[in-house]
Amino acid sequence: MVYIIARNRNLAGFELVLSNVPGALGKVSSLIASYGLNIEYLETCFFSEGEYGLFIIINFTKSKIGPQDLLNKLRGIREYVLSVSLTPTVRDIIYPPRFCVKDLGGIRAILLSVANMEGIIKGLRERLGDNISNIFLFQLGYSIGKRMYDLYAKPRNIKDVNDGIKLLSALSRGSGWGEIINYTIEDNKLILKIEKLWECEVQKGRVEKPASHYVRGIITGFFREITGLGLEVRERKCIALGDPYCEFEILFK
Repeated sequence: MVYIIARNRNLAGFELVLSNVPGALGKVSSLIASYGLNIEYLETCFFSEGEYGLFIIINFTKSKIGPQDLLNKLRGIREYVLSVSLTPTVRDIIYPPRFCVKDLGGIRAILLSVANMEGIIKGLRERLGDNISNIFLFQLGYSIGKRMYDLYAKPRNIKDVNDGIKLLSALSRGSGWGEIINYTIEDNKLILKIEKLWECEVQKGRVEKPASHYVRGIITGFFREITGLGLEVRERKCIALGDPYCEFEILFK
């Protein structure tokens, strides 16, 4: 996790190791509130049965005390706070050193910004051309969709399309891909509507056709494993073309 400091605000990050007991977080937040300070961001991380990590960012803009003062106060909560330190900064970026490993549903996850993904798509097109890069992205997404089924759906015995959509929605939100806002199932057809789909968002004004190939591949691989059926996925609406959301039509064969 990184946090970019907004202009005209004095923010500071704190990384704490707390005893894993009831009341620890409440004690810390009550102390912060007693000094009229606001928590701008909070994230926890499990370390062991006896302790967990807490990363918080505090707004000191209008405060009469400074970060070092609060640090000393937090160190005084010895019953709950095992250790506490100010987190490093790089110019206007605050980051917690011990929060480097993330997970998504118990599986380790990595974060790729929109800039990273935009660079990948742009680089593929520049080097391989549109047709080959689209095929590459689809096949990559297809393999990932199948692997998502193995990691998340298969252990939970998910074979129903409705349950699959719910799981895909949770994974999409957790990964920051986009939000499934609606779906309908009609005979042999499934319609998915997705808002803020990153793959199409980064290609606004740059394409003349629906832009999702990577996520379309994920949907194909994921639902093919869930249903055991052959299927075809088409993107009928796309935010890259000015539509308010992306709409995918999944045809089961």
